[in-house]
Amino acid sequence: MTHGGLELVKDKELLERQRRFTQLIPELKELFYPERLDKLNLWSLEERRVRDDLIEVYKVCLLYRFRAYLNLKTVVAPEDIL
Repeated sequence: MTHGGLELVKDKELLERQRRFTQLIPELKELFYPERLDKLNLWSLEERRVRDDLIEVYKVCLLYRFRAYLNLKTVVAPEDIL
């Protein structure tokens, strides 16, 4: 799977499920998919994936900083911190 792509069958099924769900609302049935998402205040699958990736990057950075903080609390040589 390429990052940000819809290569996986699971992703395609999820996207199709979201499209069908948004069409069930009679007032939105005639709108295009991006317009339906906007009216319902929903994110597209790609936007959710980017958001999830950003959250994971934040967690990794936070963990790295926490570990560096713990290393500074003990007696460690500067070259061993990184």
